[in-house]
Amino acid sequence: MSRFLLLFCLVSYSLVSQNSGIVVNGSVAGSGFISSEENLPFWFFTNTSNERSATTDGVITANIHSMYNFDQGSLFAGLSGALRNGFDDKFQRMDLFLGYRNNWIEVTLGPKRHEQVLDGLSATNQNFLWSGNSRPLPGFLVEAPHWLQITESLSLDWSLGHYVLNDQRYVKDTWVHFKDLAVRWNVNENNGLMFKIQHVAQWSGTSTVYGEQPNDLEAFIDVFLAKRGGDEATAGDQINAVGNHLGSYLLEYKLSQTSGDFIFYHEHPFEDGSGTRLANFPDGVWGISFAPENKKFFSRVLYEFITTKDQSGSGSGTGFDRYFSNKLYRTGWAYEETIIGYPFFIYDPGIEITEETTPIISDLVQLHHFAANGTFGNFAWLLKSSVSNNSGTLREPFSMKLKNWYNYLSLSYNTTGYGAFTVVLGADFSNLADDTFGAGLGYSYKFQ
Repeated sequence: MSRFLLLFCLVSYSLVSQNSGIVVNGSVAGSGFISSEENLPFWFFTNTSNERSATTDGVITANIHSMYNFDQGSLFAGLSGALRNGFDDKFQRMDLFLGYRNNWIEVTLGPKRHEQVLDGLSATNQNFLWSGNSRPLPGFLVEAPHWLQITESLSLDWSLGHYVLNDQRYVKDTWVHFKDLAVRWNVNENNGLMFKIQHVAQWSGTSTVYGEQPNDLEAFIDVFLAKRGGDEATAGDQINAVGNHLGSYLLEYKLSQTSGDFIFYHEHPFEDGSGTRLANFPDGVWGISFAPENKKFFSRVLYEFITTKDQSGSGSGTGFDRYFSNKLYRTGWAYEETIIGYPFFIYDPGIEITEETTPIISDLVQLHHFAANGTFGNFAWLLKSSVSNNSGTLREPFSMKLKNWYNYLSLSYNTTGYGAFTVVLGADFSNLADDTFGAGLGYSYKFQ
């Protein structure tokens, strides 16, 4: 990590030393929070890339991004970190990346957060697998720099990545394979369709029970194609696919009207063959967003209904999909005791992981999520309200459903040249826990 940081500093210095084509921007921010209970309200810390935890009282963040443009493309770099309590490591990096981009390809080396979509209003950032809940993973990503035009109305997007789960987990040094492919069809100036499939696989690593897992070229091809394992794989991987596979389909329809833009979308998760053939329908995210043409007060309004209660059923044969869990990779789709994707599953870091246990104790969730944002004058506001019902798992359902109602409101005042001041309020209500009320005050300054 120290070598990578030194390389980042050298590249950033060389970029800044150039007098033409260089763009540098960044920000510094600080926030403090109070709560009526030990934990903060849910939306104070969820989907924040672990900049904050449920017990954080204060946080200071800083980030800097630089880009140098030249004839053959551009070089870019980014560095960000957070200093806060509520973690064993009070100071941690968030972004730490170097990259190159031209008209055909973009390569990023190092951890980098996913871009926010839909103004940050979605409960999953419109990505069931990568909601932005955990710190970005170390690794590299090769992708298209932008939508690649195939015909006048058809365009293509793709990504291919490799990451390492270098935290404390049941299978040490697990690797992550990632790829996605998206097609967009602009039917006409008012209607557009987009379809995306993404695939993630946890593989390799060292298990205390099964030993070192296959990680050679043959194993990678099996992982890439989701093929069954060979003689070196575990019995389960010889029956199913090598590694722990998960993915999603995303179908989006955009309708542009004189009043504004509507976006309708469904993201369907899958863990195995039954999910890929939609046997777990209607599980997934069902959402609608509206961005008015006239943004005098509202910028966007969003509603999502999310359910994971089918899981291909509980009968014999296929079923019990157990999203984000796996028999071999028992830590699950999590990083540093934080779920990477859909944040409404319940992860219990206090559970000792064995061949019979997993820290994800509830993956049967039904959620109604409403959010909106807007501006008036120098003020900007954002509202989130989420009602969730957690039922445990298909094999071990809760004796009583856990019902939560999470509420969040932020109001920011943007000064002219002196940064922005933000007030946040939160209120969580539960049928099995004490209600939680919280407030926070923050300041941020951006420079370029």
